[in-house]
Amino acid sequence: MATAKYPCTVDGVEYKSEYAAAKALGINVSSLRARLLSSSYPEYNSQYYQKKNRRKLFISCRIDGVQYPSISAASKELGMSGHALKRRLASFDYPDYICADISKKPARLKPLKYTVRGKPYRTLQEIANVEGLTRERIRQKMNNPSFPDYISADIPKGPPPIPRPKYMVEGRHYKTMQEIADAVGSSIGKISYRVNSPSYPEYQRLRKKA
Repeated sequence: MATAKYPCTVDGVEYKSEYAAAKALGINVSSLRARLLSSSYPEYNSQYYQKKNRRKLFISCRIDGVQYPSISAASKELGMSGHALKRRLASFDYPDYICADISKKPARLKPLKYTVRGKPYRTLQEIANVEGLTRERIRQKMNNPSFPDYISADIPKGPPPIPRPKYMVEGRHYKTMQEIADAVGSSIGKISYRVNSPSYPEYQRLRKKA
């Protein structure tokens, strides 16, 4: 192995190769290399390896004034998962949860992506809770141009809905009385009278579908 030729120093003694050092110390080359990498063996040194800090097996913590030998012991005593406990140890919201090996970090808040009637929100669920609706219904409003007060940074407004015809005159559909008035050359007042009069059966108001 090429790495077996790399020189190293152990307890102040220089060896011309890892193989020579391992043979002199009565260990194999893999064990020697692990010691050269480990900060737990400061007397084992090589210019070809950078020491790595050995990960602690047990991380003590202090919670509500009680010292625990490890996170595992604390989680069992408090009846919560290790992940939940670590989140608290790292959160400024829990100042009584202290661990020297876990630094407190500010919570990462989601960006304000939604606005309803000028009020900003971070999630659709926040809006749903306030409005008393489902999250999917809020999403639909964000997408619907009929709700201009519901604005989203990542949900584009869809095309405006096409108005359905409300009237029929001599078999032709119209959306407004003004359209009928323009088509037949009459006033809106007369069109309204004809739509509501049984004397003009050809002027019909269309019923909405159930």
